[in-house]
Amino acid sequence: MKEVYIHVGYPKCASTFLQRNVFPYMNVHLISKFPDNIYNSEHHDYTAISKIKEGKNLITNEQLTGNAYKNMNYASGFDIIDRLKLLYPDAGIILVRRDKDKWLKSLYKQFCSDTKKAKFVSSYQDWYDNHLEHDLLRFDEYEEKVRKLFDRTLVIWFEDFCRDNDRAIKQICDFIGIEFPYNYDRTRRNVALNDNQLKFVKLSGKLGIHLITDKYVLALFRRMK
Repeated sequence: MKEVYIHVGYPKCASTFLQRNVFPYMNVHLISKFPDNIYNSEHHDYTAISKIKEGKNLITNEQLTGNAYKNMNYASGFDIIDRLKLLYPDAGIILVRRDKDKWLKSLYKQFCSDTKKAKFVSSYQDWYDNHLEHDLLRFDEYEEKVRKLFDRTLVIWFEDFCRDNDRAIKQICDFIGIEFPYNYDRTRRNVALNDNQLKFVKLSGKLGIHLITDKYVLALFRRMK
């Protein structure tokens, strides 16, 4: 029997931690890539992923909730969830969401941590007005739609996840019907920059410091207090 579970995001809601540190240690067939047409704003005939196997399959990609930034060719999360329903009508959905204001601040910091992008944003308001995809802010509407479409839906709040990783992961395991992965990797991932680090990153971008890759720039900046 083929069982499908889909972790749809949101971005900046422990997605990287789950995908790299937790899901690989679970007794599931893990799938992280979708055909491009699932994300395209134009209508397509959708076909199920051929990688689905017998047993428990876990599909994970935080962009299934939609692109965080304005992109004419990217479908909204509302359209994508309709497509997922067509593909996998009996799937179980795992949605991780968080306080909207804290989510926006975290997403802004992530955007500015790319020194090549940071120089094009003059302020938080500029980023919010001209770069952010506002459709993604409809958290409550999206959750309501997911619950209406799928009989099995698990919603976890990021704040609860941060308070007790093990408890949240156990919720996911119980939802899927598998044992808790006691050997999962507890290393933190994609830790947000603090305010001083953020200012330094934005300044470096404006000064044109792009010769060092972001990976090494951020490794240096994260040492700052």
